[in-house]
Amino acid sequence: MFVLTGLVTAPEAQGLGHTGALLEVLLATADAEGRAVRTSTTDAAGSYARHGFELLGEAWVATNDPDYNRPPAPVRAISGSLSHLKVGL
Repeated sequence: MFVLTGLVTAPEAQGLGHTGALLEVLLATADAEGRAVRTSTTDAAGSYARHGFELLGEAWVATNDPDYNRPPAPVRAISGSLSHLKVGL
């Protein structure tokens, strides 16, 4: 299994296909080796879904932390492989 620990696109480079190109190479490499790719995200699950990733589970963090001054945030565990790519998205 490959674990993607972080992937961020600068605001001015968003929407240009850079992340998708990186994910395609990573997924092709993982598939060639018979592995899945796993990662977690708070806000990009939809972007990953367009590249064939599927939701494994979701947890909300900071729901009972009095020192955390923002709304609770979801953390979504997702997994993908090129062989599961959803055609037509």
